[in-house]
Amino acid sequence: MSLTGLNRQQNASARHYLKQSISETAIQAALAMTAGYFDFPMVQLNVVDANFQHTIGSVGTALGTIRREDSLCDQVVREGKPQMLDDFRIIPKAACHIQSYIGVPITGREGLVIGALCLLDTVPRAFSQTQLHQLESVATVIQDQLELLRRLGAVTTGSAAEATELSRGIQLGQLTPLYQPIVDLKTGVVQSVEALARWDHPTRGMLPPSSFVPLAEDSEIIIEVDVAILAKAAVDVARWQRDIPGLRLNANLSARHFDHPDCVRRLSGAVLKAGLSPEFVTLEVTETAALAAHPADRSFLTDLRVRGFRVVLDDFGTGFSAIEQVLRLPVDGIKLDRAVTAALGSKVGDAVVRALVGLAADLRLQTVIEGVERPAQAARAIELGCTHGQGYLWAKPLNAQAMTAHLSPSRRSTS
Repeated sequence: MSLTGLNRQQNASARHYLKQSISETAIQAALAMTAGYFDFPMVQLNVVDANFQHTIGSVGTALGTIRREDSLCDQVVREGKPQMLDDFRIIPKAACHIQSYIGVPITGREGLVIGALCLLDTVPRAFSQTQLHQLESVATVIQDQLELLRRLGAVTTGSAAEATELSRGIQLGQLTPLYQPIVDLKTGVVQSVEALARWDHPTRGMLPPSSFVPLAEDSEIIIEVDVAILAKAAVDVARWQRDIPGLRLNANLSARHFDHPDCVRRLSGAVLKAGLSPEFVTLEVTETAALAAHPADRSFLTDLRVRGFRVVLDDFGTGFSAIEQVLRLPVDGIKLDRAVTAALGSKVGDAVVRALVGLAADLRLQTVIEGVERPAQAARAIELGCTHGQGYLWAKPLNAQAMTAHLSPSRRSTS
């Protein structure tokens, strides 16, 4: 099933809540109390993803999974509001024995409806608006308990409200790229620009990635961040290519993409829509991302390269598995971490750079050294075999207007 827009986000958000068992938690006790309070024989807590309804807690029914099209809760999720049986245009055949149904939405951390709390009976039942509001209050308590379980299952970096605000900011186009040039170390000529994500917040100003990327990485929102930045940056680079044919774009790629088969198509579509060929785009994957990747990481990276993208391992040289990864993954280059750059000039630092550059040369991989701040570092990097560099020595991150000036013919001729 191909997903787009909010459907993709809803599916990803929903699946986070399938990772923890609630059988021995306060949620199950709350469901039992709900059944007693409303005097219904069946209560279900259902999570609905792209294809299935997952009953993760229940009273009077079994836990399990049914197809989404057979689910009464599908309509609650799609419409994002309470539903009773009288509201249904078509009753799924699988639920034909149900004569009473009241379902209210359950919202996940990303601010999207991920399921429903529902009451069911095999006989017709009256249900007042007051009771409906009471059931909605119960659902609020249960979704808070679900969020607590999710927090216990993984270290989180922000609240549901913050994640919702970020998601809304992406929809409103508030995320914007800044750019830093990647240059030929010997000539200083700009070969590529890396797009660096910033959030142009309406009240807090221009926010650095440290203030929102960890929050985005903690949910599936990071995929939307990556695509939004790539799409905007591709427009700028396509424009700059009119004066600088061959100029490339570097952009970051989260490990989360490995779990979404349609992301290769989305990434390609974002670039092509901007009028830029994927052949001019390099996607940077961190070593951590490579380690945490989906088991299909090789095919995913291969598919990206078939579309024309180049793929490099970012922050290279700081992880114990760096060599293993570069030998295992189909990549086009490595990017030496700034911690390696900082050690240039020391015996150990020079030895590390020399070894990594030699490995890359043997495997015919391009090498970029980042975090270069002083001419002496650039000179030493050249002596050790590095070919491309990035850092404050050439430019701090620039907005599109400033980068346009930086790339101007007069500026390039004096570089």
